[in-house]
Formats: sequence, C-alpha cells, structure tokens
Amino acid sequence: MKRITCSASLVIALACSMEARAGGPPPVYMVIDKVVFEPDADAPTRIQIWGAFALLREGVSYGSPVRGYLYYAAAPGAEEKCRKEWAALKRMTNQKQLISFGFCREPNVRDHLRKPDEKVASPILYPNGKGGFALGKNAESKFLSLKKLLVSAATKLVAADLTKIDRRIAKDANLQLQQLKRADNEQGSICIVSIEVKDKYRQYGSVRFADRPQDAPLLHFDGPLTMGFTDPDKQVLARGDQRSQINAWIGTPSPGKRQGATVVLDHSKGVPFDIHPVVSIEFPNKDPNGMPITITAVLNQRC
Repeated sequence: MKRITCSASLVIALACSMEARAGGPPPVYMVIDKVVFEPDADAPTRIQIWGAFALLREGVSYGSPVRGYLYYAAAPGAEEKCRKEWAALKRMTNQKQLISFGFCREPNVRDHLRKPDEKVASPILYPNGKGGFALGKNAESKFLSLKKLLVSAATKLVAADLTKIDRRIAKDANLQLQQLKRADNEQGSICIVSIEVKDKYRQYGSVRFADRPQDAPLLHFDGPLTMGFTDPDKQVLARGDQRSQINAWIGTPSPGKRQGATVVLDHSKGVPFDIHPVVSIEFPNKDPNGMPITITAVLNQRC
C-alpha cells in the first residue's frame, strides 16, 4: 500500500510540474508606452515600465485596462540576468503588441502596479525566474477582454500625438479627440478627431482603432478637397416619379484609401452659403445606338 501511495503522489507532483512548465495564464498582459532604465541604458540596475495593464482575475479572464507603471531593481548578483530580460522587453515595445509578463499567475503584479501619479521611488526586487516577458501573439482572440487593452493603449497614443499637434497650433485651432462606443454589435471603439481653424473651416474624421499600427487608418487634415457619396453602397436612384436623395460629403480621403478614414469639411463653417455642388448623372439610352442621357441636379440642402 505504501508503494502505491508514493507512486500516486509522484504522478500528481509531476502533473503539477508539467502544467507549470507549460506556462498557465500569465498574471498580466500589457501594452507599453515607455521603458526607462536607471541609472543609464548601458548598465541599468533599475527599470520603469509604463503603459496599460490587464490583470488576471479569478478563473481565466482579464480585467479592464488600468494605466500605471512597474518599478523594479535588480537583486545583487543578478544584474546580468535582469539586463538580458529588460533588453528583450525593450525590443518588444517597438512592436506595440500585447506583452505578457510571468506565467502560472506569478509574479503578483497586482501588488507591484503603481498609479501613474505615484512618485517614482523605492523599487522592489525584480522577480527573476518567473517567466520573463513574451509577445502575446493573438492573445486578444483567446481572451476577448484583452481587445480593450489594445484600444486603451491606442487611445493614449493618439491623445499624446494630438497634444503635440495642439501645442503647435493652439493659437489657431480647437483640436478635440472623442472616443465613442460602437452602436452596433461589433467590437472596438470609434474615435472622432476634429480641428477648427479660426475664421476658416472645421474638419473632422472618424476612425476605428486597429490592433496594429500598420493597420491603423490615417486622417489627412488640410489636404486637397474632393467629393464622395456618404454611403456609396446604399446610394440608389429610383425609376419613375419617385424622388431620389443623394447624400455627399466634401473632404479628403486618407492616403492609401483606407476605409472609414476620410476627413470631412463641415459645411457650416468653410463652405460659403451661396455655393452648392452640382451633380451630373448619366443614364444609358434604351437605344443601344443612342447617346447617353445626362441630367444635372443642384445639391442645395445641407444637413
């Protein structure tokens, strides 16, 4: 009986060890804004990790993103090991993807995370041997709550970029950034960016955040103006006496023709009230040999 009991205990211990080696859920996923090495980048002994963090909750799910930072110091004698992991983290931050830290719920990042306005002081020892950092490739598809983390990070980046722009044109423009939840059932948020130049015009554009910078839409303000249909897929012309409505915009499509990234000119400020676009519509003649039939219409209503 003793042999059987010992054997069973050994199997259980091995199973637990294998589960831990396989990884298990990391205690946190993060999108990093910046990494600060102290006292310098050549031979750091301390590290600050700033960004947005999604912490593991009870079970296998992650909470809403929170902003803050981690502050660690290398343990005496472990400086080189820490520097290798920190250098790997620094390389990952350039990709603006989800990054996991640790495995099997360790280290306890929840107790390590500090608020953004908390004074940078008294670092805790860096948890060596707890799995280090890894790119969370497609983690948002496995844990849907992590999509919020990507959106939160993107909002922070856009807001930071707009703040830089605003400082340059603060005297002439009223620049605003607004994030809205989607009205439909799709995931993600919509960001509306608007710029108002005094005594000239107001422009705005709405975009949906992408998961990767290379897929993000672009907004081109103060660019060459053109016209387009508000919703070309739904624009129809009815036959007979039934009236047809044509909805159009004046603006600048983004470079690369990325969908949903057109900067629109607000007609209430920037388009003279006595100027109206004219649309020319060409119909095929019922006689194959006849000339096309062309009509024009003035778009004299604004909404």
